[in-house]
Amino acid sequence: MKKIQQGFIYLVLALIVISCNKESEYTFLSESKPVGNPLPSIRLPRVECNPDENLVCFGISKIIQTGFPIDSTYLTVSDYGICYSSTNENPTLEQDGTLAYSLINQGLSISSCTLTNLTKDVKYYLRAYCTTKAGTGYSTLRTAFSNSNIVTFGSADWDLKNLDVTTYNDGTIIPEAKDLGEWRNDSIGKWCYYDFKSENASQGKFYNWYAVMGIHDTAALRDPKIRKSLAPKNYHVATINDWTTLLSTNNFSYFSFRANLNGYIKESGTGDESGAADYWWPASQADAASTPFYKSGSSGTPILTELSTPTKKLGCSVRCIRDK
Repeated sequence: MKKIQQGFIYLVLALIVISCNKESEYTFLSESKPVGNPLPSIRLPRVECNPDENLVCFGISKIIQTGFPIDSTYLTVSDYGICYSSTNENPTLEQDGTLAYSLINQGLSISSCTLTNLTKDVKYYLRAYCTTKAGTGYSTLRTAFSNSNIVTFGSADWDLKNLDVTTYNDGTIIPEAKDLGEWRNDSIGKWCYYDFKSENASQGKFYNWYAVMGIHDTAALRDPKIRKSLAPKNYHVATINDWTTLLSTNNFSYFSFRANLNGYIKESGTGDESGAADYWWPASQADAASTPFYKSGSSGTPILTELSTPTKKLGCSVRCIRDK
């Protein structure tokens, strides 16, 4: 290691990040600490879950110039890595119930680490940490589910799979419409496959507005108090407010939302825009004459757009959010 010259040094910091895009540089120096006793600082932008429910933290290393005179005894990084917990919402190494994954023995050029043996469908709280003689510094808190189908956008935990159920959450059957007549015959909840063909099952199930609103019979059409819930237990169908919030969330990614371009079902019963767009119903706030829905397309820059229609007999996909 080079000698310290004129009181200036270079510190090696393991900076855990999700990608190798160039980031702003971060120093060990903490303004709350006196010069000569710098507290480590580290950043953890995101954590992802891979298909087998393990959490993967991606990272790179950087050499950072502090520009401040400090004692050379604080130069050495004695440990760094990830600390995580399913119970401690701001995990630190000193807390019971917090686990640590040290990276110090893997060198400062480690590019990723995988946290294994997690409990499935549990939210974990994670922070990167770095320790020198000055103490231990922690990154900003990040959360992730040990379930690759659940991702947090903003404060909402979205299920990245379109809903695929044939009953309401109390077990009441949702009728399948197997042809145009069954699709248009009455105003109760129904689902169908694209073009009413079971060989199109890979495109998922399409629901009419009545199913989203839990209208399981004609009495429920008149009385909202006896309607069912379409979403599985511990989930709710994403509301208009949820979708509006999603569109303004700075960490939203169309591609990580796993849009599959499944198309939709017209009121006429004809399937349309397969391979070109997705359509999702939200849970409406009232039995309005004009009902909103959300569309995403693949041409140009993919975006989500809120649209409205006077008909409630379109067939759209549905996304759910995990309840807090």
